[in-house]
Amino acid sequence: MSWRSVLFVLCGALTMQMFVGPAGAAGTVILADSFSGTSLNTSDWQVIKKGCDSTQNVTVANGRLRLRDGRVGDSPYCGAKVMARRLLQPPLHISARIRFDLPAGAHQGMPLLGTRCGWPCGGEIDSVEEISRLQTSDNVSIWTACATDPTCGAPNHPQRCGLAYHYPAGESLSHSWHVYGITWLTGSITWRLDDKAIFSVTMKQLRAMGCTTPFNDSDNPFRLYLNNSTGGPWAGPPSGPGYPDFMRVDWIRITTA
Repeated sequence: MSWRSVLFVLCGALTMQMFVGPAGAAGTVILADSFSGTSLNTSDWQVIKKGCDSTQNVTVANGRLRLRDGRVGDSPYCGAKVMARRLLQPPLHISARIRFDLPAGAHQGMPLLGTRCGWPCGGEIDSVEEISRLQTSDNVSIWTACATDPTCGAPNHPQRCGLAYHYPAGESLSHSWHVYGITWLTGSITWRLDDKAIFSVTMKQLRAMGCTTPFNDSDNPFRLYLNNSTGGPWAGPPSGPGYPDFMRVDWIRITTA
C-alpha cells in the first residue's frame, strides 16, 4: 500500500471518529466542536455556576473538554456544567463522544431543557444520564407536564409525565468512550448509542399518556447542557474512592435532520 493510501485511510478513520452520527445523516451544521484549543470557546458555550460549582472545574486540553467534580475549597464535591449558547429546535441530529467516570453518587449527562417555562412545563430530553448504580445501562428519558390530570405522574413525581428507559449496554459505561445522541423530529425522538437506535417515543404516545408535548413548539426552544454533578435521590450520596471524577467530551456535533 502506498503512503498516499495509508494517509487516506488514516484521515478517513479520524474523520469518522470525530463526527460519527446516525447512518446517512446529513444536514446543516449548527454546532461542531472538537475542543481543539486550550480553553472553552465562549462563543459557543457558557459555564453555569450554581452552588459551589466552579469555573476551575471546566478545562480544555489535548482535544478534550473535561468537567470535574471534586473538592473546591472547603466543599468536597463541587461539579461543573456548561450550556450551549445556541437555542435548539427540531428537526435535529445531536451526537457527542463522551467518557463518564462514575464513582458512587456521580450524576452525569447531556440533557436538553425547554426555555418557555420552568420544569417540567418546558420539557426535558435526557439524551444520556449516567449514575454509578446503573452504569451498565444507557439511561434515557423524556419528561414534561401533565396535560389535564395534575397527578398523572404519581406517586414519585405527581407533576411529571413521560417515559424513561434503561438500555442494557452489556458492559459498564464508566471509563469507556461511547457516542451518545438523539434524532429529534417534530413527531418523534429516537435515542442512539454508538449509532444504534435504542429507544424511540412519539408525540402521539405522550399525548395518549396525558402528557403535554412542548418539544416542537416554536416558542419553546431548548438549551443543551453537559453536566457533571453528585448526589440527589436518584444518584445517591457521593462516597468512597473515585473523586475527583471527570466527564470527558471528545467532540459534539449538532446538525439539522
